[in-house]
Amino acid sequence: MDELKQTTHLAKLRPEGTAFLRMFLSGQGLPQNQWQVMPLAGDGSGRSYFRVTCPGGSLILLDHPSPPGTKITENDSFDYLARHLAQVGVAVPVIYGRDLKQGLFVLEDLGDRHLIHAVQETRDMNQIISLYRSVIDVLIVMQTRAGHSLDRTRCFDTPTYDPELVIERELGYFLREFAVGYLGLELSGEVITRALRPVIGQTIKQSPMVFLHRDFQSRNILLQKTSNHVGAEDRVRVRVIDFQGGRLGPPYYDLAALLNDPYTDLDSAVKDALVEYYLDQVAGVMPEVKAHFAALYPLVALFRNLQVLGAFAYLGHKLGKPGFKEHIPAAFRNLVQLLESIHLPELGPLSELVAQAALVLAGRG
Repeated sequence: MDELKQTTHLAKLRPEGTAFLRMFLSGQGLPQNQWQVMPLAGDGSGRSYFRVTCPGGSLILLDHPSPPGTKITENDSFDYLARHLAQVGVAVPVIYGRDLKQGLFVLEDLGDRHLIHAVQETRDMNQIISLYRSVIDVLIVMQTRAGHSLDRTRCFDTPTYDPELVIERELGYFLREFAVGYLGLELSGEVITRALRPVIGQTIKQSPMVFLHRDFQSRNILLQKTSNHVGAEDRVRVRVIDFQGGRLGPPYYDLAALLNDPYTDLDSAVKDALVEYYLDQVAGVMPEVKAHFAALYPLVALFRNLQVLGAFAYLGHKLGKPGFKEHIPAAFRNLVQLLESIHLPELGPLSELVAQAALVLAGRG
């Protein structure tokens, strides 16, 4: 058995992926006995990643078979948005080769140092703030440059973050998967949805619209050092991945995803410092974002938090995927804190449900 067959067997690579990879690498002058394929840890999606090690470097193979019958697939959006974001100055992985029909991409290898790792390795508040400022700088570039020229017909999901998306895929997701599926609560989702619908609609209507990543959190941000100087952690190049769900949406959403990220569970003092930094930076380029921040940020952060709890319950509890259930307590604490900071009577039914959820979680220890 030759090396190619051994390594692809270990990696569980589809035959189509093997053929695509062999064709791509042979075009680079690399015969099959000069490269190896190893699987990488997956995420919560149906995508599979493999590191292809070659003489002089490595590449990433992304394997994501497209669902049939869709006009614009997730792979189409990934391909388009990779080029679009790079053109406006956001550092995303370079696509070296693609087969959109088969759902296969050869990508630049950005390494394994995610933002979550940098936070876990240090509890120095100043160092963490410095790292996050670099990430926020990239977020602002994405928000100020990528929305104006975005071809929304190339977004595979919805072209805009709209009220129906919030109701179905964030609030509804939370009710179905977390409250009922994970906690086993009996509830009237219709009462909660009816109470929140006007709040959701008004929040989206009042918000400025910018390019929205929609999963801008520490596992989707890679850090590459730009200095060999020991301790120069603040000198990093921020690289953004998993942007295929991009569309137009409120600027507050990606910031909330970053700061209220259960994976990193940032200190409230760090969050406050980073909010202040973000507002200082957007004051001159997006003054309308700062003007509406106090009223809209907590609500959009709430919507995001509902989605996170729904996703963690679905992926961790229903599907049994590792790396999700253990972060539910941090996500739930964020939800409680957000509800306590928003004083709207329409949130009463949701607050009552969250109080019931707290009792169930406390009973589970």
